Amino acid sequence: MYEVLPAIARKDVNGWMRGIQAFQECGFKRLEWELQPEICHDLRKAAVAAGASAVALSSMGPTMAVFAADTAHVAEALGRTLGTQVTLAEFSDVGVTLTIA
Repeated sequence: MYEVLPAIARKDVNGWMRGIQAFQECGFKRLEWELQPEICHDLRKAAVAAGASAVALSSMGPTMAVFAADTAHVAEALGRTLGTQVTLAEFSDVGVTLTIA
C-alpha cells in the first residue's frame, strides 16, 4: 500500500508495478501463490524471463495479470509456454481496450 497509493497520485507506473509485485509476496496473496499448481509458477517465471515488470495473481486464481513495457513480446513468450491463452489489455483513465492475442 505504501508504494501503490503514492504511485497512483504521482502517476508513477514503475512505482505502481513495484507495489503490485510487493503485494504478491505478503500475507494471504503469498499463500494464494503457494497453493497454485505448478503451471502458474512456470507462467510467472516465463513472464519475468520475457521482461514482465510485475505479475499479479487474481484473487479468483489462477488468472494472472502481467504488466510489461513490451506486451507483445511477453504475450508471445507466454503463448508458447504450455499453449496458454493470452489477452492483451490497455488501460487509460477513460476506459479499457481488450485484444485477444
